[in-house]
Amino acid sequence: MGGYNLIDELTEVESQRLRSKRQGRRIDTALGRQQMGLWYATMGRLDDAIETNRRSFAMLVADSPTSGSHAAILHWGAGLTYASLGDPDRAAQAFRRSRDVFKSIRQNFHAGNVTAYELKYITLRYFADDLDQRSEKASELLAFGQNDLASVTNDPPDVFLSPLYLITGQWDELRRMELEARHLTRSVMFFFAAHTVLAEYFRRIGCVAEAREAVRDCFPRGPEVNPEDSQYRFEEALELQRIAADLALDGGDPDEALPWIRRRHQWLDWSGRVLGLAEQSILESRYHSLIKQEDRARDHAVEAVQRAENPRQPLALLQGHLMLGEVLTRLGDLVASKKSLQQALDLALACDAPYERALVQLAFAELHQAAGDDAAIGRGLAEARRVFEKLGAAPALERLRSIQSQVVSAGRQAPGSTEGLSEREIEVLRHVAEGMTDREIGERLFISPRTVGQHLRSIFNKLDVNSRTAAAIKGTDLGILDRSGT
Repeated sequence: MGGYNLIDELTEVESQRLRSKRQGRRIDTALGRQQMGLWYATMGRLDDAIETNRRSFAMLVADSPTSGSHAAILHWGAGLTYASLGDPDRAAQAFRRSRDVFKSIRQNFHAGNVTAYELKYITLRYFADDLDQRSEKASELLAFGQNDLASVTNDPPDVFLSPLYLITGQWDELRRMELEARHLTRSVMFFFAAHTVLAEYFRRIGCVAEAREAVRDCFPRGPEVNPEDSQYRFEEALELQRIAADLALDGGDPDEALPWIRRRHQWLDWSGRVLGLAEQSILESRYHSLIKQEDRARDHAVEAVQRAENPRQPLALLQGHLMLGEVLTRLGDLVASKKSLQQALDLALACDAPYERALVQLAFAELHQAAGDDAAIGRGLAEARRVFEKLGAAPALERLRSIQSQVVSAGRQAPGSTEGLSEREIEVLRHVAEGMTDREIGERLFISPRTVGQHLRSIFNKLDVNSRTAAAIKGTDLGILDRSGT
């Protein structure tokens, strides 16, 4: 806004000089102000974004030379605002209108950027378990990166796919992208798409120094920054605050984590933003668990689940159920823990998120350990180990080894899991052996037919078979279907 105020204060002589510099074209400060809704939404000032867009839409002049791009930018800002406030349907509609207008006036570069916003703010936040939508957006963005983006920046053509790579376990692509970026001038688009993703990637593989450096890029003086004073996009800043807090909690330092958690809470309150609330509750739960206040940790985990359910955010819901299951295990409520962890596992499968799935398997092992169920402890550990080793997720591997060593130190032998099937997969296999269809199994287990199919693909892979009949026969031969309690 300061730039527009300075233009208003120019003398007539200065204005003439400016006009001559721009070859006679006047700067339309009124038009610029009308388009501030997108900037306000980007900076987390959602009330200002709503008011600016309301006035700007009312001032649109049909068939004016600027009406097309003006309307497209207004819809873009509206989409970001709606997405931030938890209204994915209206957000999707606004983004679609923005993209369509940009394409109609042949501004394909801006249209591609709008699609990147759709992937980040709608698809991966509200529809992460819609694999078809994810694939469609990914194809569009890869084509955009190879064509329009490549003509403007030297960013990797798949830079906008980095958040998807983190979810799907394509971490080799993130390694390649990070190596390439070291030798390039990082653009605003790289920061928008990949900076926080790489920070979280570094955290997950145990490169703490690199993750902290990514946080310092945005917060060089630490957490004590007010949102109205930030020079960075609200979404990226909020995510880096979360990563900073998680890094401290990972290291067992609640005193370092608390200022980041409190400041992030302040930012969310200031903005009125809905996206990020579930993750905030998970941070609160992790913090209270670390300081041995498990009752409060449970309350925050329940809050995380509730916030992720309305509006529904599959990945946040997965993390909320995982956190709740872990806390309930520590509190000794093993029945409720199993229920929550099973929901987390189903979501991990539906979202095609192998890292999260392996984390849930660790949580199940801890649950079985608390229940004294030696036979079940190692059931998912072998598969989890394969995932973590493939990804290079060193901290998770260390946690897995800790679980195994605790079993050994307790005088029990940690089973190796010859089949590696999860409890839910055994349930599915049992119903397959009974001749049920995917739909019938889904109705029995309260999951979708798509999720049943994903379980079956995993079962086929683990049992090294390629049909339902062969899976049922091998499950019987191995004694899987005869085990009690499954």
